[in-house]
Amino acid sequence: MTSITYGRRGEVMLSADPSLPGEVALLLACARVTQYADRDVIHKSLDNGIDFTLFAKKAVSHGLAGLAGHTLTNVAPEAIHEDIADAFRLLIDGVRRNNERLVAELARVLDALASKNIDAIPIKGPVLALKAYGDLGLREFRDLDFLIRDQDVRTTRAVLRDLGYQPRQAFSEAQLNVIHRIQGQEIMFNPANGICLEPHTTLTPQKMAVDIDYAGLWSRARQWDLAGRLVLTLLPEDELLMLAVHGGKELWWRMNWVCDVAAYIQAYPQLDWDTLVARAKAQGCLRFLLLATYLARRFFDANIPDSVVKQEGAYPELERIGHRVAGFWLSNEQGGPPSNKTIETEIDTLKRCIEEIPSHVA
Repeated sequence: MTSITYGRRGEVMLSADPSLPGEVALLLACARVTQYADRDVIHKSLDNGIDFTLFAKKAVSHGLAGLAGHTLTNVAPEAIHEDIADAFRLLIDGVRRNNERLVAELARVLDALASKNIDAIPIKGPVLALKAYGDLGLREFRDLDFLIRDQDVRTTRAVLRDLGYQPRQAFSEAQLNVIHRIQGQEIMFNPANGICLEPHTTLTPQKMAVDIDYAGLWSRARQWDLAGRLVLTLLPEDELLMLAVHGGKELWWRMNWVCDVAAYIQAYPQLDWDTLVARAKAQGCLRFLLLATYLARRFFDANIPDSVVKQEGAYPELERIGHRVAGFWLSNEQGGPPSNKTIETEIDTLKRCIEEIPSHVA
């Protein structure tokens, strides 16, 4: 059973108690940018002895290897073997190089879309890596996600095909349109460069009972400098709410999604929390936001305003959910909840129905 202690303001947190695997305690303590690292827990965990093979496996499976390695080698360089430090440095360099390659590809895609007068808002991926962590080497991302408008779906698909991207499944255009309406996104893959793109028109599939104000998202989007290039991005309040909804959609089975929320809050101390809470309430996703803030406080000691913590108290089930999330993280099973691993899982379950749709149906 997971051991807990209480954080700086009384919130329940995972601790470095011996009943909690030291590798998990160390990973949680290291999964912060260096200035926010829990140095006491890091040193205590290392003093008690760490299985670095298990630590590395857990870090990789939760998408935190680069960040944890960076923090560990900066906070406690004397406590880890030089071979381990070198391995982390190589990993971080590899993540950075791959991310830079993805940023270049994102620029190519955005240019191609702009040539057809299609606006796109990059979400997650490189924007998140730089906004929340300030370094492309500290947040691994594998896909490129971006928002487009409903009326641009077909043209976007044609543009991406011209760039070498294809849907993973052999569906007709009409069937792909149905999938996109149901899922709010689709997946296209380029076998030449191994890159996966996910154009979205919504942040959630139809089955999720939320009412995101997409017109508002688009009207509030602003230009932002992404590695020397101006791109449209969401305002901080909208972006944090997006991270909360995304984590909820994925059942928070990876630590890095909570880490993203905590890192983003640290990076944007001037967030307008009143506006954020009001917007979440109006769009039917207040509990998504409060679960995100609860988890970020509990596991990463994120600095959440008292007014928001008070609202968390109206939902006592958050603590129960927090224990279930911890259970995911402590488990050695890979891949997350079987019903919610990836969007492709859901597409596969829809395939039988989709294949029955006549090819001429729009």
